Amino acid sequence: MRSVVPEFYGHDDEALQNIVTTATIALDTNTLLDLYRVGRVQREEILAVLRKVRHRIFIPYQVALEFHRKRLDAVSQNQTVWDGIAAGISGPKVETLNSIRDPSLRRQVDGLIVQITQDFKDRLADLIREHTLRFEDIRDHDPVLEELDSILDDATMGQKPTDDQLKVRREDATKRVKARIPPGFMDASKTDSSGDYLLWAEILDHAKGSDRPMLLVTRDIKEDWYRKTRGQMIGPNDDLIREMRDALPSHPYHQITPGTLLHYAKTYLEADVTESTIEAVERIPRSLWAVNRTMLDGSEIPIRMMTIQPAIDRALQRAVSGLSFGHSYDDEDNKYLAILGGGDLSEYEKNTIAHVILTLPYDYIGVDFVPGT
Repeated sequence: MRSVVPEFYGHDDEALQNIVTTATIALDTNTLLDLYRVGRVQREEILAVLRKVRHRIFIPYQVALEFHRKRLDAVSQNQTVWDGIAAGISGPKVETLNSIRDPSLRRQVDGLIVQITQDFKDRLADLIREHTLRFEDIRDHDPVLEELDSILDDATMGQKPTDDQLKVRREDATKRVKARIPPGFMDASKTDSSGDYLLWAEILDHAKGSDRPMLLVTRDIKEDWYRKTRGQMIGPNDDLIREMRDALPSHPYHQITPGTLLHYAKTYLEADVTESTIEAVERIPRSLWAVNRTMLDGSEIPIRMMTIQPAIDRALQRAVSGLSFGHSYDDEDNKYLAILGGGDLSEYEKNTIAHVILTLPYDYIGVDFVPGT
């Protein structure tokens, strides 16, 4: 049956190696924005991989446009997480200290707490300066943008579509969304649902003039990009494979996540990528949490805990104790994890829970902290 329905057959190791080592590698917007969401060491390793394949990279115009529109927001969102951790560091409550009856001992304990707290904040500040990008600095001098500009030359970039081309593509996107033709139909409730197809249309056009395999790197794992069974990704959506085969009949098509790209680069390209960098990229949340949305459908969901840094693990275990969970939706029907009884959590606890939940393999784009139980 392989010759009749090849889109349902995956690639073996030899085929994967051929794709990774020879294909045009198209990057989506979030693959580039991830460079702002990781630490310095991880960022350098990712950039080294991009340099290794620089002559095979393709950046659609739509990706370049979205990247420049969103890069400052990506930095700001990442900074919010770190600011929340720093703001959440404090000593015990006054009444707890006052329970120490000996005034001299109480002053010594208080002084010790101040010293330890300040030392922690100083060390945290050093880590932030060393490994993260601050919004205030990026506005004037963006080292990520400078590195990308040095890697991605004009031959790498997609051409800006004409007004007529853009009009036709948007009209096609609308028709495809209504007919549930991928990609993009999972964004049907958005004000503008054409973004995914605009990206895809550019990749198809580029493939038609290419004589090599096509590999798309995307963080979007919704069903209009991937075929899923029992919640597991089986491979690219078969409709996409068929459409790409019409554009590129002589070569295979594949798509992977940014973390998988790093893994394959290490395996097939001998790239110097550590497992910690692969893990860091795979755990990047898709968005930050939103607050105080109360449209709940009442359904309960399982929460799978994961192994994380012990300090964060303890904070999460304390924070979720006694809470219950449900779903909430925004006006565009994007699904959020609603944490009922979470309205009184500290900003640090909210940031911690949101960061962990959004790394789990669910379809949430945010976390809501809803008062009450």
